[in-house]
Amino acid sequence: MEIPLINKLITTNGFGLRSWDDRYSKGVRVCVAPNSYMLEEVESASDDGDLDMIPSTEFLLSQDWLPFAIGKDFIHALQELENRLNALPVEQIDRASNWSNSVHEVLEHLKEVASSGNNNFKELSNNFEKTWI
Repeated sequence: MEIPLINKLITTNGFGLRSWDDRYSKGVRVCVAPNSYMLEEVESASDDGDLDMIPSTEFLLSQDWLPFAIGKDFIHALQELENRLNALPVEQIDRASNWSNSVHEVLEHLKEVASSGNNNFKELSNNFEKTWI
């Protein structure tokens, strides 16, 4: 299996990768982010109780440009993530890109919503160049 875009983000751009088994038996989750400490927020959001987990997970999977994926196993999840990344313009697979900045902004929003406990997520744009609707 080849995953050159994930490899580039981690090896060349200092992104972090996190993977875990979904506690609701949906498969294996995998994600990358410009700052690895933010990935703990993603895992925590997907492991919360139903009332918090469902809106958080729907938010993170709502747009194909976000680097979050679920697969039936680890290899499948990595391939799903690679497929999402492959849909982006190649110049965006970089720490200093608009896409990377938008991913960071989305993760900061996830952290804010999680700490507020209100599940009031902003609506994401289907284009990373304009993060919010």
